Amino acid sequence: MRIERESQRVAGRIVGPREWILSIYGNFVREFGGWIAVADLLELLETFGSAPTASRAAISRMKRNNELQSESRDGRSGYSLTAAAEEWFRDGSERILRPTPAPETTSWALASFSVPERDRSSRYKIRARLKGLGFGQVSAGLMIVPVAVFGEAQRALVRSGLDEYVVLWEAEHRGFGPASTVVSDAWDLPAIRSSFDEYRRIASDLTSRPAPTSARQSFIDYMAAMHAWRELPFLDPGLPTSLLPDDWPAAEALRLFVEISERLRAPAWRYAITVMTAEE
Repeated sequence: MRIERESQRVAGRIVGPREWILSIYGNFVREFGGWIAVADLLELLETFGSAPTASRAAISRMKRNNELQSESRDGRSGYSLTAAAEEWFRDGSERILRPTPAPETTSWALASFSVPERDRSSRYKIRARLKGLGFGQVSAGLMIVPVAVFGEAQRALVRSGLDEYVVLWEAEHRGFGPASTVVSDAWDLPAIRSSFDEYRRIASDLTSRPAPTSARQSFIDYMAAMHAWRELPFLDPGLPTSLLPDDWPAAEALRLFVEISERLRAPAWRYAITVMTAEE
């Protein structure tokens, strides 16, 4: 895997400073007191080729969007997550950092919604929010997801102010037709497979190389691997293995994720802590 400093690409995909900031908070800052000094955040971002001006602009936008808030500690200016952002991170981090194998079978969370024409923009927001959580589309006003996502969906809809038009149900498939057909119709399985295959390519490249000789390089490799991984638990939200093709790649991707975490997370943490605890 290669990170190009000039274009901030990870495996062919441009990664902007906001995405790096989210990853830094999600992987390190939240578990290290929830706050980081401005200078330390800029230094970590510079590791990925993000110029200070671009980084500061991204931070300002995140403050306006109620994602970050200014906070000083021991005479140093810095930022912590807002309460709303912290709740979002709490849900997302569980799926991204602590994934579990998919169950063989599951019951389902159903989200049905009907939005008045005068507020049709909310209809698009509901669909986009549910899709972002991993829901599949069954019909115009009905989306489904494995029941393990129920609580996260409930919190996300309330947090977004979209719960007014949505009814959530827990249900089991009782007919008619095979449940595997419902899954293949509701989710774009070929596209999800392609995303898994790309991650497996990236992860296999990392695991086949000698371990990095510096904590800084471990930090870079670990963060790049996390960027490649982080969307997968939402594209495949734990779809039951009994309803998927026999060669479904989720289990192999999870194995590689665990291997990379065991190999790179500790030295990546050492580098991050070194930066975050350095004296001015």
